Amino acid sequence: MNNLRFALPIAMVMALVPLALDLYLPAMPAMALDFNVGADDIATTISLFVLGVALGQLVGGPLSDRLGRRTVILSGLVAFSASSLVIMMADVLWVAQLARFAQAIGGGFTAVCIPALIRDRAVGVEAAKLFSLVGLIMIAVPALAPSVGALILQLSDWRSIFAVLSIAAVLMMLIIWRVLPRRGPAVDPVATPTPVLKRYLHVLRQRNARRYLATQALAFSVMVVFITNASFIYQAYFGVSERTFGLLFAANIVMLAVLNRINSWQLNVRSPETMLNLALCLQLAAVATLVSTLAFDPPLWLVAGCIIFTVGSHGMIVPNSGALYMSCFDRHTGSASAFLGASQYLLAGLAGGLSTQLHNDTLWPVALIMLSLSFAANIILGKGQPADDEQLEVEASAP
Repeated sequence: MNNLRFALPIAMVMALVPLALDLYLPAMPAMALDFNVGADDIATTISLFVLGVALGQLVGGPLSDRLGRRTVILSGLVAFSASSLVIMMADVLWVAQLARFAQAIGGGFTAVCIPALIRDRAVGVEAAKLFSLVGLIMIAVPALAPSVGALILQLSDWRSIFAVLSIAAVLMMLIIWRVLPRRGPAVDPVATPTPVLKRYLHVLRQRNARRYLATQALAFSVMVVFITNASFIYQAYFGVSERTFGLLFAANIVMLAVLNRINSWQLNVRSPETMLNLALCLQLAAVATLVSTLAFDPPLWLVAGCIIFTVGSHGMIVPNSGALYMSCFDRHTGSASAFLGASQYLLAGLAGGLSTQLHNDTLWPVALIMLSLSFAANIILGKGQPADDEQLEVEASAP
C-alpha cells in the first residue's frame, strides 16, 4: 500500500475529532437560546469533549495494542455515532453534555490509533513526512467545518449538525471495515501480558519522549483555548456574522496547510527537531504580538492575523513533535500514542475550561493563557538535546 492510499482513510478517521469540535461552533448561540442557558454554559461542551477524548485515548491505546487498531477504531466509531444521535435529541443541556462526553470517548478511541498506525509503518524523518501527509489531507475538514455548520443552520437547525456527525461516523465505519486488515502489525504481541500501568511507565522512562510529549501538549492547548473561545472572540466581541465567522476560521486552516507544505519540503534538508523549534518560535511570536496590542483595542484584522499564524503554526508543530515522540518507541506504540493524545487533550481541556471560568467579556484571559502555554512549550523543548534518527532508534529499543 503506497503512502497516499494508506494516509487517506486514516486521515478521514482522524478528522472526525476536529470535525466534531468545529462543525457546531457557529451554532453555539442558537444552542444557548434553545437550552435557555448562557454562551459560557454551551462552551463547557467543548471542554467536556476535549476531556472525553483524553479519557478515550487512555483506554483505547492499550486496547489497540491487545486487540488491534481496526477493532478499537470500529468500536469508537459506533460510540461516536450513537452519542451524536443522543445529542441531537437532547431537550436539556446536561443530557447533551453527558452525550458529548461519550461522543468524545468514541472519538478518542479512533484518534489514538492513527499515530500508532503511522509508527507501525515508519520512523524518524519518514514518519514526520507521513504525519505531514495525513495532516494535509485532514486539513480540509476543520477549514470547511464552520462554513458547513453555518450552511446547515440556514437549511435546518443545530440538531441537524449532530445528525451529520452521526452519518459521517457510519461512513467511516464502512471505509475502515473495508480498508484496514483484520490482522496485521497493529497488534503488539508483547502487550497482552503487560499491565497497563507498566506500559505507561515504559512510556515515561523515555527521556526525549517526555520532552516531545510536553511540548506538543502545551502547543496544542494554545489552539484549543482559541477554539473554545472562537465564537466569543469573533461573534460576540467583534460581532461578525456566521458566514464571516466561517471565513475567518477557514483562514486559520489555509495558513496551517501552507505551513504544513513548507514543513514537508524543508524536511528534505532540515531535521524534524529544527522545524519544531522554528514552528514554536512562530507560535510564540504571534501570541506575544496579540497580547502586546490588546491594551490599544486592536481591530479585527490584527487580532485575526495573530490568531491565523498561531493556529497555522500547528501545520509544522504536530507532524514533527508527533513523529519525534512516536519514534522513541518500537513497542507499546498504542499505549505511547494514548499517553500523547490523552496528555494533550487533558491539558487542553483544563486550559480551555480555565479560559471560560476567567471570562470577563474581554480578550485578556484568552490571550494571556495562550501566551503562557506557548512560552512554556518553547522553554521545555529548548532544555533538551536534539535527537537524531539513530538516537531515537536506540531509545526506542530500550526496555
